[in-house]
Amino acid sequence: MSKFTIHTFESAPEESKPLLEKSFESFGMLPNLHGVMAEAPGLLEGYQVLHDTTLFMVRNRGRLTDVEIVLFYAAGYDKRQLLEIVLGLSQKVMSNYVNHLAATPVDAPFQKFAWEQ
Repeated sequence: MSKFTIHTFESAPEESKPLLEKSFESFGMLPNLHGVMAEAPGLLEGYQVLHDTTLFMVRNRGRLTDVEIVLFYAAGYDKRQLLEIVLGLSQKVMSNYVNHLAATPVDAPFQKFAWEQ
């Protein structure tokens, strides 16, 4: 059982409340991950900035598949593209690691995709 709180709009630190509102506006729900990150407002804000930046890159430059990311590393593509990959990976590491630490439950809309070990 996780010792982390999944904050709501009511329980979150004051500095996190506008960030949670932004999450709700973006996703139409409050993801559990964002509720956990709300404990540290700087973490949630940083995650949102990376998320927004990564979405901008995807929308304006096309989506990279996992294979394309590996090929970038192997084939020596443009340095800027490699740095943008680091940005996207950074956002993913933040979410995966926080979910691991907090044992965040899967959000209801994604329960049908959940798997057990």
